[in-house]
Amino acid sequence: MKQLRILHLMSARQYVGEAARVIDLAERQLELGHSVAVIAREKQSVVMEALHRGIPYINARMLSRFHPLSDYHDVRVIRNAIRERDIDVLHCHRGKDHWLGAWALLGVRKKIPIIRTRHVIQPVSNHFANRWLYRHATDGVIMVSEAVRKAFDPSVNYYKGPRALITGGIRQSRLSRGHEAEELRQRIHIPDNGKIVVLLARISRVKGHLYAVEALPRILEKCPDTYFVFAYPRQSHYRHDVEQAIIKYGVRENVRWVSKMDNVSPLIAMSDIGLVASIDSEGWSRVAIEFMSMGKPVVATTVGSLPEIVRDGVTGLLIPPENPQKMADAIIDLLTDSQRVAAMSGAAHEVASHYTYERMTDEVLAFYERVLERTGT
Repeated sequence: MKQLRILHLMSARQYVGEAARVIDLAERQLELGHSVAVIAREKQSVVMEALHRGIPYINARMLSRFHPLSDYHDVRVIRNAIRERDIDVLHCHRGKDHWLGAWALLGVRKKIPIIRTRHVIQPVSNHFANRWLYRHATDGVIMVSEAVRKAFDPSVNYYKGPRALITGGIRQSRLSRGHEAEELRQRIHIPDNGKIVVLLARISRVKGHLYAVEALPRILEKCPDTYFVFAYPRQSHYRHDVEQAIIKYGVRENVRWVSKMDNVSPLIAMSDIGLVASIDSEGWSRVAIEFMSMGKPVVATTVGSLPEIVRDGVTGLLIPPENPQKMADAIIDLLTDSQRVAAMSGAAHEVASHYTYERMTDEVLAFYERVLERTGT
């Protein structure tokens, strides 16, 4: 494959799963010799991560809502980057990015295909603007899970271009098993005999923290040495609600908070079980793969892509969302059956070995090539 000049647009404010996918993808494309840059919100976490990893980036405003003056500024930024870098592929990862990219290309003579990745489980609204966008300003669509595909495909039957399902991948070499796990356990005061369940997610209603707190008293009746660790990427007003629930259910002594970490490996390594308690969303669950990659069984809700990732009874246990009793029962089952956990640990690691950023990048680049051949560029 020839070396490509690629421009990614990512307007996320937080370093969420889709942003991590973009940064991993851009980093790997650079390693393979392609010319890559990322346009992201100025002073936000995506830019900080790009800077940290040595990925060329360009600041833009990328406000969430329609804002004529700010959007015009961003269109000019994107158009200048397209011209100065002589871009071959424009890869957009969110709705706002897609529109900004489409507007920017209206003033460019060179045919540059627009690739859109759909990260969310949400149908496309059927109105004139979206029909125009997908008919005339979209050359290829990538969906990150079967759940995303099932929501997207029926809603855009008017889109006739190439589509691909390309699941996420992680850079597994970044997940080390060093001594830091024991240091972290000591720092947050969890005794050596304590069993640790980790919920690694932003503090948000959709991530199900309240149901985890409600499940904990039932777990402690059977497994009194259990500790829940809530690890979160930033402060949130929703944390107050979670703390109130912790007081209500009398489980303060068995809950620990860990703020953002540059490397989540110690947190995952010290865990006995990974918990994904989401009640909605989960277009793709990066954290479930990270737990599995380090041989940790996962208790996860049957939301979004989670049933595609976690094999029920093999690499973890699936439970209904918003059901503290089922959550407690699943966690108790694993904490009291070491042989089952050992079997799941090996299976989880084996399944996760497929979800690499190398495989993800190769499939994305192959899709670019397919689209470029189709558009004759």
